[in-house]
Amino acid sequence: MASAAGDAVPVVAVGFDRADHLGPLADHLGWSAPFLADEDRRLYARLGMRRAPWWRVFSPRTLAFYRRAVRGEPVPEPDDPAPVDVFQMGGDAVVVGGVAVRRWLPRTPVDRVAPEVVVAAARGERSDGEAGGAYTESM
Repeated sequence: MASAAGDAVPVVAVGFDRADHLGPLADHLGWSAPFLADEDRRLYARLGMRRAPWWRVFSPRTLAFYRRAVRGEPVPEPDDPAPVDVFQMGGDAVVVGGVAVRRWLPRTPVDRVAPEVVVAAARGERSDGEAGGAYTESM
């Protein structure tokens, strides 16, 4: 990932699906950096990342979607019919020398820190864009 200054910051994505599912996801996202499979979620657990409670995942909007589906109303089909863990919250972290020095834990499954904030942290800078939903902590 390149910062605003154009210098590169090494980036790795970690997913919890099988490797054969992550390849198509990386292609769909246009992700060119390494994408690693952590099916046992060991890294996920070590970084303190958690699963969402049911009431965050099944919001009124989500329940309305299912209600339309049950009634037989047309609903969009997922691009990938493979099962996904809808409770997975994910997160972001800066790792230096194999040690997580900073992490951002989302409050909801879609709450994410801005990429430029992660890049600034990786470069050892503080970003003014840190205000946002994700809980952040230095480790």
